[in-house]
Amino acid sequence: MNETTVVVPTKHEVEVLVADTDDIHDLIRQAQEADAIDKQLTIRQALHKYKKAVFWAMILSTSLIMEGYDLVIVRMSPVPTKINSFYGQSQFKHRFGTYDPAKGEKLITANWQSGLSNSALVGQLTGLAINTWTQDRFGCRVTMMFFMVWMMITIFIPFFAPSLSVLAFGEAMCGIPWGVFQTLSTSYASEVVPTVLRPYVTAYVCMCWGAGILLSSGVVRAVVGVHGDLGYKLPFAIQWVWPIPLFIAAYLAPESPWNSVRRGKPDEARKSLIRLRQDGPERAAQVDATLAYITYTTELEKAETADASFADCFRGTNLRRTEINCVVWAAQILCGNAILGYSVVFLEAAGFDEVQAFDLNISLSACYIVGGIICWLLMPRVGRATLYMGGLAFMFCCLVTIGGLGWDDSKHAQHFSLAEFAVDASYQSASHLAGLEKEVQSGVHVEKL
Repeated sequence: MNETTVVVPTKHEVEVLVADTDDIHDLIRQAQEADAIDKQLTIRQALHKYKKAVFWAMILSTSLIMEGYDLVIVRMSPVPTKINSFYGQSQFKHRFGTYDPAKGEKLITANWQSGLSNSALVGQLTGLAINTWTQDRFGCRVTMMFFMVWMMITIFIPFFAPSLSVLAFGEAMCGIPWGVFQTLSTSYASEVVPTVLRPYVTAYVCMCWGAGILLSSGVVRAVVGVHGDLGYKLPFAIQWVWPIPLFIAAYLAPESPWNSVRRGKPDEARKSLIRLRQDGPERAAQVDATLAYITYTTELEKAETADASFADCFRGTNLRRTEINCVVWAAQILCGNAILGYSVVFLEAAGFDEVQAFDLNISLSACYIVGGIICWLLMPRVGRATLYMGGLAFMFCCLVTIGGLGWDDSKHAQHFSLAEFAVDASYQSASHLAGLEKEVQSGVHVEKL
């Protein structure tokens, strides 16, 4: 898998798409100049030149800290690779559980565990579909602000839920903005920074997930000793901390210039580009060149996608691209990710008490941040493909070892197995959860698809 570069088509390629006028000639020249300048930037130079863009990309990516926290607290799903937080919490089981005569205690049944998780998944899928329309119609900022308000309102449902049915409905409603934030923050970050910085920005996006998951694990651990319904309601209530400051950040942030051009607002795009660049004597000329490049590329995309269809994904070399994308995203779940989602339940079943299980879960949560930092350090040295495949190979060895140790019923073997589990989680984060799947996907796509 080779690194990809941005290629600006030649003058002749543009002339077959648009009228041959002096304005078009000038547009081509400016687009080629902007592309040539960005190609020559080092990481240090790009950080200096686009420090404002990096700042706003990181600020809006912070919405995924909120999402990482919310997913673990409310969704109780294996997909974020963390605990289904309240399934192992005594207060939650006492309030919503069903008595199991065999074990002599209340439990959340397997059917309801699946139902709660799938409710959030349905909401997220709905949010993903909604975002494809709202982002192109209203822009990144307006979309984020609207769904932050939605988030503030829907948190009331799980907080006051009197039953698992209402809780499942609340998760579905909360899942809609989660689906929006997943793609919106990543697309915004990748559009406001130059190509050389995109791998690091997308890795930071996944580190934000990890920070939210780590925070939620600490909160759930802190309320273990709290008696009554407050033990599970406090983590729900903390969710209200996020939407207001993130709403303000989205209001103050510049719009994505790419999104503005796609919506036919070049003046808005120009204002955003000015805000995203450092002050200097050449800023006006650079903004004009970048805007010309964005405008030209957008027009080229429209021409290329005019006759595109879903069936093109399965024709010729595009079939290979489709296979790579599907496998890369599926690998997150197929390589032990789903098991990590039930870590506290798994730890308690292996012999840890409730407090010990939640303590170890905090360590597992920290693997996301450690993995993101490792990804930053190794990506420019070993490349994405080597890092990704090496991580998968190591995870395979860890999972086989854990499975083998499971045949031994001794407590020592179980604890050793769980130690390996933690190592696997760390390398899983370092290998591909820290943004690599997004980078691989962006490297094999074509605009027509």
